Amino acid sequence: MRVSIHSCLSKPVIPVVWDLSENSLDLSSANAVFLQGGEVSDLPQILAQFDAEPLRHLAIFVHLELLDGLESNEAGVHWLAGFPRCAGIITVRHRLVPAVRKHEMLSIIRLFLHDGRSVERGVSMMNQAKPDAVEVLPAIAATVAGGSLEALRVPLIAGGLIKDMQVLQAALKSGCRAVSTSKQQLWQLNDL
Repeated sequence: MRVSIHSCLSKPVIPVVWDLSENSLDLSSANAVFLQGGEVSDLPQILAQFDAEPLRHLAIFVHLELLDGLESNEAGVHWLAGFPRCAGIITVRHRLVPAVRKHEMLSIIRLFLHDGRSVERGVSMMNQAKPDAVEVLPAIAATVAGGSLEALRVPLIAGGLIKDMQVLQAALKSGCRAVSTSKQQLWQLNDL
């Protein structure tokens, strides 16, 4: 499923899903979903759940490091590229961006920020790697480092520790195009 990163980020909240066995998940108001869990052997069945309405429109991003049984290397990227429903890959390994791009998928690199030096190094690495988007973790770091992150030439997503609407709104006001969260009550912001 080839989509643009801008269409994926056109709504403010990206649901993060760890366990699709919950029947109560309402993902239909989103444009994208982050799959952050499961086992490699279950991926075909997990992705098949997105082939029917009302979920068919969703761009699915699989977190490479959080899928049990799959290595976070070029072979893992190649394997995920074999699933047409996988629109992109989330990873902490910026060196995998060329492999993801080669398979015409979108790349989201997770950038963990904990001090000023990690901001400087992260901005430099991301500008060299040129992913389609950067997910800044924890989300509060995006609000604190907002000005320094303006040097990134890709869309920003804030993720991690988004516990309430106040943190979510602060992340969006800091310049992030979207936030990723597993808090289902925050997913409804896409309906407004």
